[in-house]
Amino acid sequence: MAPDETHFVNAGLTALEAEARLGKFGPNEPAATQQHSFLSDLLHQFTNPLVLILIIAAIASAFLGEKVVIPASSASLFCCCGH
Repeated sequence: MAPDETHFVNAGLTALEAEARLGKFGPNEPAATQQHSFLSDLLHQFTNPLVLILIIAAIASAFLGEKVVIPASSASLFCCCGH
């Protein structure tokens, strides 16, 4: 085949076929998405078992964990009032 030859391949639908499919399937448009509120999206996060396990572990750790006591000599490191 010479480089200057042009070949067209008609691989698309005919107008009649396109019209028939449009009538059968409807227009090719994306489906409408459902709108979710922020609160419903937030509550949906808690349906994941891993998230629930992590929340329970954090609560248990808060109640059962060691208490951190800051000695009076170290308290000045965390105080921004200059005392």
